[in-house]
Amino acid sequence: MSKNRIWDPRKCGIAFAVAAAALAGWTAARAQDGGQSPPPSDAKADGEKKDEGTPEPPKLTPEEIAAKIKEAFKLYKEERDEKALKIVDTILVSEPTHAKANYLRGEILFIQGRLREAEQALRRSLENQPGYAYALDTLGMAQVAQAKFVEAVESFLAAIKADKKLADPHLHLGELYERQQKLPESEKELITAIQLAPTLPAAHQALGFLYLAQAKYKECSSEFLKVTQLDPKNFDAQFAYGYSLDVQQKFAEAEAIYKRLLAAQPRYPDAYRNLGVLSERKGGKKASQEALDYYKKYIESGGKDPQVKSWISALEEQLKAK
Repeated sequence: MSKNRIWDPRKCGIAFAVAAAALAGWTAARAQDGGQSPPPSDAKADGEKKDEGTPEPPKLTPEEIAAKIKEAFKLYKEERDEKALKIVDTILVSEPTHAKANYLRGEILFIQGRLREAEQALRRSLENQPGYAYALDTLGMAQVAQAKFVEAVESFLAAIKADKKLADPHLHLGELYERQQKLPESEKELITAIQLAPTLPAAHQALGFLYLAQAKYKECSSEFLKVTQLDPKNFDAQFAYGYSLDVQQKFAEAEAIYKRLLAAQPRYPDAYRNLGVLSERKGGKKASQEALDYYKKYIESGGKDPQVKSWISALEEQLKAK
């Protein structure tokens, strides 16, 4: 059977979607920021005319603002974004140019897909604190999501210059360079991200996919193995690790990885697909029946590849004839 029946993880929509890869970076940023950044929903814009009949809200003291920022970041890291956003709004009513509050507002709006509003909030943050690396990095991601690639590169480079120890802008710049097919530049940035944050799964995963795109399967396997060790519930990385072994003809090892993945996540169609191919490679009636069962599970678990149905029909005919 042709090797190209094996399902390449890049065709599963998990490798080159920059926004998806960025999400992993956002999670990392939540863990790293430690209360240095977060966003508001309907706070009045600077200079907006206020209702003269409505009394001015009491101005928050610096101590009150600091406490609210801390609470908002805590909620944000717990992924309770709407509650965090409401707290940030109260800060911005009192202090419309507050850098950290505007940053957090931009971060949350970005995650919600409200890209223009996010960009506006992040720019307000940077007006008050021009070297705010977290705001620059999130601004770059918002620009990538709007296909403003030249501006995004500038934002990521500014973030790197502002904080030479921060891994995230290197990760996101590396992902953008990969998208632009600037592979050597991408590799350099991703390796730097890993050097700065060796336990950041998203950086190892992005580097793994970069090596996969270049058919550097040994290096690819190494990176995906690290991802599975750092993040055992990252099923996409487990599948990609199995695939990287598969294409190196390490069939027994690949089979073990696919089975381990399915034990943890039974509804992962492409693992069934590739197990079916591996079973067919073994030859014989027992292996053919095993392959047929895997292909049927592929369909049952939501697999959409139309070829698999034809493989099922062919195997059923073969088994009848034996």
